[in-house]
Amino acid sequence: GKSLQEQFSTYRASQIDYINQGKLGDEGYRWFTESNSKHPKFVLFWRSACLSCIEDIKTLYQQKYNDNLIVLAVSVDRDSAAWRKVLDTFNWKSNSSLRHLWISNESQLIKELNVQELPKFVWYDKQGRVVLRNASKPNSYTWKEEFEKVINRGDK
Repeated sequence: GKSLQEQFSTYRASQIDYINQGKLGDEGYRWFTESNSKHPKFVLFWRSACLSCIEDIKTLYQQKYNDNLIVLAVSVDRDSAAWRKVLDTFNWKSNSSLRHLWISNESQLIKELNVQELPKFVWYDKQGRVVLRNASKPNSYTWKEEFEKVINRGDK
């Protein structure tokens, strides 16, 4: 029942909001990964329709890192509603070891980090430098080896 002009205005406003939310996610991601900390960071890029991604996040919630690691689960869903629905379904909340962020599939970071297939995993050292762009899945035996190498990397 709305005019085309009203429909277009509504659509345009929603798209601007969508783009701005994605930019906020990009900024949050950069702050998180670039900040110096006492701990290295493991980043998982995922989408709500990716069942293996969800299994990987479940694995990360079950693992114990002895407070030596911070994990960031980054959703690249088209909009934040699908991401929030999955978080609510599994009662996933950010905590001191595992945090959640939505950056959207149109994020500039997706292009910069060459995220083409999901899930994608990236290791960062304590200084926020990328250590490994194509890290192993968290339930693989090589993940534990990567974890030990990143932890023992020190402040080099």
